[in-house]
Amino acid sequence: MVQLSDDLTWSIVRKQNSGLRFSNKRNGPSLSREAGCLTHIPSRAMSGLANSKTVGLTHDGRKAVLTLKTKSAGSVPRKYNQSIELRTHGRGTKACGKTIIKLVDEMYYKPAVTQTALAKLALMAKAERRAAKKVTYTPKSGRSNKN
Repeated sequence: MVQLSDDLTWSIVRKQNSGLRFSNKRNGPSLSREAGCLTHIPSRAMSGLANSKTVGLTHDGRKAVLTLKTKSAGSVPRKYNQSIELRTHGRGTKACGKTIIKLVDEMYYKPAVTQTALAKLALMAKAERRAAKKVTYTPKSGRSNKN
């Protein structure tokens, strides 16, 4: 397996990868569905494909799954991704946040990645609370984008 630099990989997959989703609007945002992309915005800093070390956070029912992609795995694909289940329901968001900080800082990721992962965990916890209360989102009248 050939090892490419992160910059070269990003220049190759920047505009052409299967994870990109384009908006139907003329100047609408393009989003990314790649694994390991916390913000879902296609950028060099948060790309799950172009970076050798990434952090992914998904929600799976009652637990969050933290996925770490490490550079130290070498050429063994089985060891690239490490998944850790975080029980948000029993422990709470604060305890899971401490776990995320410990794991991400231990692997020497960028500080911005840690903050983004904590923000995403807070949003997932908020959505879980709303789902438990069965609260539905209804937009205010007059704020629609339809013309």
